[in-house]
Amino acid sequence: MDDYPLADSLYLEEMSPGQMKLLKKAEEFHTYIANNQQFIPNYGERYRNGERIATGFAVSQHQTLTPCF
Repeated sequence: MDDYPLADSLYLEEMSPGQMKLLKKAEEFHTYIANNQQFIPNYGERYRNGERIATGFAVSQHQTLTPCF
């Protein structure tokens, strides 16, 4: 039961295999977000501060510096 910290242990026995698979993926996603939170931009905050939120400039610079073969 410790493998699923977000789930209520009372309901784990009642879950179908598909529900268990979904729960596992949700737990993995939660862990990913928690571990990478500092690298995930807050677009709402950027928008409210008038900062750039589009990545088009970065993509165009990358394409300029990195020729396609």
